[in-house]
Amino acid sequence: MKIGTFMHQLFVMQDQLGCETLSGVLARPELAGLQCVDADSRHFEVRPIGKIKQQLDDAGIAVSSMYCDIKLDAVKAKTPTALADEIDTHLERCANLGTNIFMPVPLFNGEVSREDKQAQILDFLHMTVERSPQYGVTTVLENFSRQDSTIASIDDMKFYLDRVPELQYVLDTGSFWISQSCNPYDACVALLDRTIHVHLKDIIPVEVDPPKQMYGRGFDHAVTGEGILPIRDIIAELDNAGYDGTLSIELITSNEPLLKTQKSIHNLQQLI
Repeated sequence: MKIGTFMHQLFVMQDQLGCETLSGVLARPELAGLQCVDADSRHFEVRPIGKIKQQLDDAGIAVSSMYCDIKLDAVKAKTPTALADEIDTHLERCANLGTNIFMPVPLFNGEVSREDKQAQILDFLHMTVERSPQYGVTTVLENFSRQDSTIASIDDMKFYLDRVPELQYVLDTGSFWISQSCNPYDACVALLDRTIHVHLKDIIPVEVDPPKQMYGRGFDHAVTGEGILPIRDIIAELDNAGYDGTLSIELITSNEPLLKTQKSIHNLQQLI
């Protein structure tokens, strides 16, 4: 298994450290052991993809996946081909970054019934998995804890995975806790056969003035392995199943991000 983190956090570190480029961040000894990053497609709407990729290559860091939000109803309202064009834009970015995992999160702007959301998401997923192979990319679906999501629970994920056989799965450990849909360990076991990527989000419950809140649950991101989630058991289950993909540290913080990422890397090194 490889240890990764979110590229967004590297940009936060870059700003805090006053580095001119990501290369200065990636050269820090605190990040020794980091092997890859998860990119967000929105990064490359404001940053040159070629320069970022070169800096990652120079540091020996691979792009493990690329994430994007796609607001289906807003995109489809533009033109009949808008959604296909949007998908192709992101898939081309994946190819240019050298990653073979495309992680779209289908969202909606307006009021859409659950049944209509499911139907639109299924159409979108079928379209995406049909287009992905020409770019050398696999489409994956991540469980997502937003209140109006139809991809929050084990049953939600099985609904789409059962109907789109080419689709694969990204386990997000923290989102199951946030949505209160199930124990993340149970989800790991239930969806293990389709899992090709993992977001290790660990959680600290916060009851007073929470900095983040969803489903009425106050929380903050914890150093990986130091929160309340069963990270050790999840990694052991993945290991027993022969999982050899990325464990991506999802630690979204502006409070000592370099130190906390260093601790997360160290904790994972002890577990894999």
